[in-house]
Amino acid sequence: MIGDHDVRSLSEDLKVNNTLTNLNVSGNHIGHNGAGHLSKALKVNGTLTNLNVSGNHISDSGACHLSEALKMNGTLANLNVSENSIGESGACHLSEALKVNGTLADLNVSWNKLGESGACRLSEALKVNRTLANLDVSGNKIGESGACHLSEALKVNGTLTNLNLSGNNIGDSGTDHLSEALKMNGTLANLNVSENSISESGACYLSEALKVNESLTNLDVYNNEIGDSGMAHLSEALKVNVTLTNLDVTANTIGESGACHLSEALKVNGTLTNLNVNWNSINESGAGHLSKALKVNGTLAKLNVISNNIGDSGAGHLSEALKVNGTLANLNVSWNNIGDSGAGHLSEALKVNGTLAYLNVTGNKIGDSGAIHLSEALKVNETLANLNVSGNKIGDSGAGLLSEALKVNGTLVNLNMTWNNIGDTGAGHLSEALKVNRTSTDLDKSKDNIGDSAACHLIGLTLQRNVRSFLKKVFPKNEER
Repeated sequence: MIGDHDVRSLSEDLKVNNTLTNLNVSGNHIGHNGAGHLSKALKVNGTLTNLNVSGNHISDSGACHLSEALKMNGTLANLNVSENSIGESGACHLSEALKVNGTLADLNVSWNKLGESGACRLSEALKVNRTLANLDVSGNKIGESGACHLSEALKVNGTLTNLNLSGNNIGDSGTDHLSEALKMNGTLANLNVSENSISESGACYLSEALKVNESLTNLDVYNNEIGDSGMAHLSEALKVNVTLTNLDVTANTIGESGACHLSEALKVNGTLTNLNVNWNSINESGAGHLSKALKVNGTLAKLNVISNNIGDSGAGHLSEALKVNGTLANLNVSWNNIGDSGAGHLSEALKVNGTLAYLNVTGNKIGDSGAIHLSEALKVNETLANLNVSGNKIGDSGAGLLSEALKVNGTLVNLNMTWNNIGDTGAGHLSEALKVNRTSTDLDKSKDNIGDSAACHLIGLTLQRNVRSFLKKVFPKNEER
């Protein structure tokens, strides 16, 4: 690790260097003196565009030094000073710099000690700054008051497109302030308010904003407490919103009722492409509601329902939707208590589905019988490129069946079978399959029970496959001959 003395030497080089554009000195022992040396270099350097000093100890004094440089520097576009014990005073200095700086587009001050007052200082700068597009103030305990200050800035700022406020305990009141700003702001595209103790009321405020906002495309409310009622509010907004493409409501105590509301929204929404409802409790009934929406929805491309206890019945519902859905390309149903019959349902869908490219069934209870079903599907499926069956109960027999499918499958590129019950015999089957399969480039068999001999076979075949792929890319004409 480098300290202030090392940075002094580095800074002297930066003063005369005319080629370096990116400098990363994160995770070292740089203090305010080291920041002072960097500051002197930045005042004269004319090439550096990206500077990362995160995870050091520059504190308020160091932030002051860097801020003085930002007032004069004409090239730096990205600055990361996260995890540096910067408080209100440091935020004040950075704010003064942002008022006159004309190049900085990305500022990360996450996990410092800005507090409400620091957020207030930055907000004043945002009202006049004309270049900053990305601001990360996550983990700074700005609270409701800090959210209020930032909201006032968002009402007049015309450049900020990405704002990360996660882990700041803004609560429902702070969310109310932000929502009022969203009704007026016309540039913000990405908003992260995860882990902020937002409940049903906060979700209601956001919903009202989404009904009129025309710029937001990504909203992350991960790990809050919106519940079914909050999901109902957001769903009403989704019915009329025309810009949001990504929504994350992971870990929000959403149950069957919330899934039902969400389903009704998905039936008419025409913009959402990515939806995360992981770590909730929608269960098999909720999966049934979502499946009804998937049968008619024409935009959703990625759906994550990890750890929702949907079981075999829920997998059955989703399978019926996959048989007719024409847009979903990525489905993750990991850790959902899906067994062999659930794998059977999904396999029947894979036989006729023409869009799904990625399927993740990690951490379920799929055994050799389920592998039989998946094997039959892989023999005829023509779209699946990635299959993750790690953390299940597939043994040598199941590995053998999947190997037979690999011999004829022409699309699967990545297969993850880690943490199953596959031994040398299963590895041998997979080895034989790789000898004839011409599409699979990534087979993960770590954390299983294979011995030295089986491992040697797999390693040798992998090396052959990688060399063959390399030669095709480097000498395509020769390979054709």
